[in-house]
Amino acid sequence: MRHRKYLLLWAGMTALLVQLPCEQAFAAQMRVKKNVVYFRQKQSPSHDTSLDIYAPNEGDNHPVVIWVHGGAWKYGDKADVAFIPSAFTSAGYVLVSVNYRLYPRANFRQQASDVASAVKWVKKNIEAYAGDKNQVFLMGHSAGAHLSALIGTDEQYLKKKQLGFKDLKGIILLDGACYHVADHIRDIPEQLFKDFFIKVFGTDQKKQKQASPVKLVSSRGKMPPFLVICIANRKDSMHQSESLTKSIKQAGGTADLLASKSDNHLTLCLTLGMPRRPATEWGFEFLNEATKPARIASE
Repeated sequence: MRHRKYLLLWAGMTALLVQLPCEQAFAAQMRVKKNVVYFRQKQSPSHDTSLDIYAPNEGDNHPVVIWVHGGAWKYGDKADVAFIPSAFTSAGYVLVSVNYRLYPRANFRQQASDVASAVKWVKKNIEAYAGDKNQVFLMGHSAGAHLSALIGTDEQYLKKKQLGFKDLKGIILLDGACYHVADHIRDIPEQLFKDFFIKVFGTDQKKQKQASPVKLVSSRGKMPPFLVICIANRKDSMHQSESLTKSIKQAGGTADLLASKSDNHLTLCLTLGMPRRPATEWGFEFLNEATKPARIASE
């Protein structure tokens, strides 16, 4: 029932978040540009591959965080940001919230390709919006964490956009539970949700491996540093996060795993950016440490 509850709640989450007055309350503190198309698909509305930009009101060359929403690969929208823009712009970061094509219109490969296209657009254009193209981070929740992990472990997605791991300064993953697809499907107790994940990822073992960041980690490329955050009492998330962190470290990469005892899968996202929340504090510690050399050099 737990998996079913999460997916059903995700379906109605967009409406709840859009109604929150956070953006209006903090609009005076940030520059906002919405519905920028980062890649035009012939068979997809431009809304599916558009992004919103939130930048601090003052200054230039701010580090950039690309937000990849969750929603079981089937739901969600770039507008689902709640407190995130105000928190990140107040801290001196440009936040870029991206849409990507949703299932069944697109499979996981196409979704990861969309996110990689957004990274390419940011690298090429973000200086016009007060961002630093050399300090770009990915941050995703749930399905967005899975897609971000794919891009950070399988360099093909970036290479197809003439980019590479070097173009990302770091990746923050928030409570993903599908870093090893076959294990995740095996461990789901409800047949209804086994069937859903089989629809998304198929039954072919080769295809499931291609969708599994744990299996794609390689020492051939220097991966970006990872911060992996999960929910302490959510067994599937904890297990998957531990597996991914271990694999990255064994390949010579950098990954820190932190588990929140005060959140569940939804509140982790809904309260991200609020002060004194574990994910907020851990995320900014990771980002501030990664951007410290650039800040010192500019002083």
